Amino acid sequence: MDFLLNKIDKQLDRHMSFDQYRNDLKRKLKELNGLKEDAESIMSTELQPRKKLKAEIQIWLENVERINMDFAEKMCEAVKACAEEIWQCLMDDEVPKLGLWGMGGVGKISIMKVINKQLLKETGKFDIVIRITVSKETSIAKLQKDIASKIGVEFSGYEDETTRAGILFETLTRKSKFVMILDDLWDKVSLDKVGIPEPSAGSKLVLTTRSSDVCRQMGCRVIKVKPLMEEEAWKLFLEKVDRDILSIRGVEPIARSIARRCAGLPLGLITTASCMKGIDDISEWRNALKEFSQRQKCVPTITIPSFKGYKTSTLFPQLCIISRRSGNRRGASYSTLDFIRACRRNG
Repeated sequence: MDFLLNKIDKQLDRHMSFDQYRNDLKRKLKELNGLKEDAESIMSTELQPRKKLKAEIQIWLENVERINMDFAEKMCEAVKACAEEIWQCLMDDEVPKLGLWGMGGVGKISIMKVINKQLLKETGKFDIVIRITVSKETSIAKLQKDIASKIGVEFSGYEDETTRAGILFETLTRKSKFVMILDDLWDKVSLDKVGIPEPSAGSKLVLTTRSSDVCRQMGCRVIKVKPLMEEEAWKLFLEKVDRDILSIRGVEPIARSIARRCAGLPLGLITTASCMKGIDDISEWRNALKEFSQRQKCVPTITIPSFKGYKTSTLFPQLCIISRRSGNRRGASYSTLDFIRACRRNG
């Protein structure tokens, strides 16, 4: 496996709007989970029997999963309440379409990961649960192929869009109760063109998006996922970083300032706290806050596996949990600061 080291080449614009600073998290987490899914697909379909992955690749995949699991385990009451509302709607036959919206990085997809796992256990309620990441660049053809792969349909490669839609429609119609989850939807999608039946008789369509307009245009009941309030964010940060830091003289106000710079984004809070956990030197905390405040240029790196048939793409290191086993908390391969920069830049 080849590994590529990437550098962030430009200093953050000091005058970039607050909303812009929030824009990276969703895209970066999507890219990371996309890489993870591709890696797992290759693991299951392309590797020779008994052939083992390199340890680095396995650790990388585990780190991605850990971020999502930490989010689920550390969900605060506000996020849990949102998840419960979503679940109640899914269990209500009077709600066929549900739209989950909010700024990037607020945790929509992570919440749906938790919901998806629970849905898979509800074998008596639904016949099939299908979860697809749509993204901004996804075409109708790509979406059709992704759905087909999830429901065991194979296209010959010669069908046109209408024919593929008919095949999918017929297959999904035979599934008396289905749940179709479309993650990261940027624009309204025509269910007819894709081949998704209008949900009825207990079937569900669920989408996550940054736009409430998309939810309304798709005829969904709308649920907004909001950033955490300051005290909720601090509680989440403290749970992950360990309350022992409060015994270090002078650390609490610094830690609170760092937590505030996560802008209420759960994934940013969890990952930042994970990286700062165990650091008992107040000078390191001061340095971290100083870098946040001054937005100094950093040169972080990340090793990304280049898999067969997949173009290696540049990712910030912010989505990797620092390896405790290596003893490297703030080493060259990982940067907490750049994680939060990404959270705040891209929403």
